[in-house]
Parts: sequence; C-alpha cells; structure tokens
Amino acid sequence: MHKLRPGVSQTLSLTVTPEYTAHAMGNTGVHVLGTPAIVLKMEDVSSRILASYLEPGETSVGTIVNIQHIGPAKTGDLVVFRSFVTSVERNRVQFHCTAEAENGQVLAHGTHERAVILTERVDP
Repeated sequence: MHKLRPGVSQTLSLTVTPEYTAHAMGNTGVHVLGTPAIVLKMEDVSSRILASYLEPGETSVGTIVNIQHIGPAKTGDLVVFRSFVTSVERNRVQFHCTAEAENGQVLAHGTHERAVILTERVDP
C-alpha cells in the first residue's frame, strides 16, 4: 500500500430506492433506508478511498463495522455517505463514517476498519 495518512476522505451519494429499504431486506413494512444498506455504502465509500493507494496485487477487505443507525431516510431521499481515515497501522486502516440527509441531519455514524491484503488470498 502506498503511503496513506489520516484525514483523507471521500463522499458518496445515494438516492434511496426500494431495493435499499429495510422492507427489501426482510423487515416487512419498513420502507426506509435499511441498516444493511448503510453498512454496504459505508464500506463502499471507505474502500474507494483505499483504491487509489493499493499496489498492484493488493485489495482491501472489511474487518470491523460499528455503527449507530439513528434516523430514517425514506424512498426518494438523498443520503450522503462520508468516510475519512482516522488511523493507519501496517495493513489496517480505520475510518470514521457518517450518513447524512440533504439537510445535514446525521442518520448514522460509526467506525469501520479495512485490511489491505494480497488479492491472491481471496481469488477463487
């Protein structure tokens, strides 16, 4: 992995569609952004940060996710996911992540860790 320092950040926007709702993920009748979708997008935005720092033959895998889902986003709402690097220790990278509504209301926040590994470890 190329030199990565704390403070590097990235954002990713998502318009909530039916496939991202809790209802679609098995929580029948709950038509708001589901917690699994939040985790997915927090991992996605964090892995995008790492993508430009990886050496050939490297990839990253999620190892820890710890979030609090504290507010709803309905179908059609725009949600902005933000991630920034808080620490780098050898092949482990820690992130602070948020999901915010267009008006800035925090919908979820937490931490995520990714490990940089050799791609051959996860190739079929």
